[in-house]
Parts: sequence; structure tokens; C-alpha cells
Amino acid sequence: PEEDYFEMCEVYNKVAFVALRRIADDLIAHITEQMVKEHIKAEEEICAAFEDIKTKALTIPRSTEELLASAEYMISVKKELIFALRDRIQYCLQVGTNLVELTEMSPYHFDLTIRTINWLQDINEICDYNASQQEHYKFLFEEHLQDVIRKLNEDIDAMLPNLAIIDDMSEPEQFRHNYILLRNFMGQLKTFDDYVAWINKEEKLFKMAQTSYPKLEVMKGFIIPFAELMKYV
Repeated sequence: PEEDYFEMCEVYNKVAFVALRRIADDLIAHITEQMVKEHIKAEEEICAAFEDIKTKALTIPRSTEELLASAEYMISVKKELIFALRDRIQYCLQVGTNLVELTEMSPYHFDLTIRTINWLQDINEICDYNASQQEHYKFLFEEHLQDVIRKLNEDIDAMLPNLAIIDDMSEPEQFRHNYILLRNFMGQLKTFDDYVAWINKEEKLFKMAQTSYPKLEVMKGFIIPFAELMKYV
């Protein structure tokens, strides 16, 4: 009752009721404001997580290592991360439903909620695009690998006839010229070794059998000892 009557006095409760309602309303408003802030923060974090997935999914791989790392990351996204984000979105929707009964969403908050929900559909399209890109770049990298292997074999075959000049390196007056030629041969062998190391690395990443180069090993067994001998002449 707004008023209570006693034998010795009359108590007016209305002022207390108004004050208590004001205190309650202030508490509700404060709690609601905090809930809105936390809800916005949670949705922003969800959207940021999806944006990170999108950026990584659409990044063009520059090497086989990046291609395989991207594929492994996307597997974890499809198996774990998307489901975790979906649960977070469902929780945000439950909280958002309660908030609508307490306060009116700002335009930013409303748009953010729509964007958060839409990510569930958008991310599927991004994953599908990433899968097609994975196949595309895998084909390109494997094709490039075969081109490098073919070019290396051609360069080795082209170098073989030039080694005949070593048979003519018996003239002392031609020592400096011959030593320069040997250094060039050694430089070519070093380049070939670098290519072999890269090729074998790529083959290992693609789980292919590693290619051997017996002609190159024969050349190294002939040129390197001769070049070492020339150092002491």
C-alpha cells in the first residue's frame, strides 16, 4: 500500500516505492548496458575470427610449403573451428533474444548481429573456393616441378660434351685459362646441386619418389677431383 496507518503514526510508502523503482531501473539499465557491450564485443570477436579464416583461405600460396600449410589449416577450420564458432553464434543469438526484450538495438549492433549470422553461409562459399584453388595451385606447382626436372636433365646433357676440353688441359701455359674453365664447371655443378636439393624437397612434400641423377654424379666424380688437383699445380 502507498500508506500504512498505525495508532501513533501514518507511514507514507509512495516515496520509498518511487525511490526503489528508480534504483531498480538504474541497476537494470546499467546491467543491460554492460550486456549490450559484452554482446557486441563477442560478435565482433566472432566476425574477426571469420575474417581471419577468409584472409588465410584466399591468400595465394607462393610455395609448396605455403600450399600444404594452407591445406592443413583449412582442414582444422572445417573439422573444428567452424563448429566452435557456430556454437558461439548460437549463444549470442540466445543472449540477443533476451536483450531485445530489455532494450532497443542500435543500428550498428543490429547490422553486426546480421553480419555475424551471415558468416555461417559465407564461410561455406569461401571454403569451397579455397578447395578449388588448392587443386589449381597443386597442379601448377607439380607442373613447375616437372619443368624444373626436365630443364635440369637437359642442362646436364648439354654440359657433358663440354667436359671433353678437360682432356686438353695438359699445356702448362694454358693453366690460368684451364683453371677458369674448371671454376666455371664447378659453379655449374653447384647450381645443379641446388636444383637437385630443391627438387628433392618438393618431391618429399608432394610424397613423390625422389629423382636421382646418375649423370650428374659421374660428372662430379670426374670434375671435382681434377679441380682439387689443379689447386696444387
